[in-house]
Amino acid sequence: MLDYSILNDQILMGEFPLEKDLLFLRNDHNVTAILNLTYRSGTDNDSLKTYGQRLGLVMTQLGLGGHDDIERLTAAVNLLKQLLEDGKKVYIHCVHGQIRTPLVALGYLTVYGGMDPVIALALIQKVRPSASPDLDTFNRYYRIHHQKIQ
Repeated sequence: MLDYSILNDQILMGEFPLEKDLLFLRNDHNVTAILNLTYRSGTDNDSLKTYGQRLGLVMTQLGLGGHDDIERLTAAVNLLKQLLEDGKKVYIHCVHGQIRTPLVALGYLTVYGGMDPVIALALIQKVRPSASPDLDTFNRYYRIHHQKIQ
């Protein structure tokens, strides 16, 4: 069974899905896009991507380390923003959905959603108690990007 959480009407987050999970996410939650934050490659990942595309899902991948990569975090948050602006309902995942996934969600909610970081983190951890984003990386990201959009 897929370990996932519903963050809001547009964003779900969780662990790396299997093919059957993509069908579940599409059929039961109307997910239309997948944001894969892993660096995984190879046959299994290619098969999952192909299957998702056959289901009509937009399959995106942007590998993100769990710590200290502000450039890639920025790119991942911007990709999530673009998918949402395109009207997609997005499932964000890494391997376990505990560090990278909530980090990207936190970045989006605060910088583009205008949420206070403490409130956004509390929301994420309420729906996904195992969430443990790297707060040092987030704080550096937030200081840079929060000032740019004000």
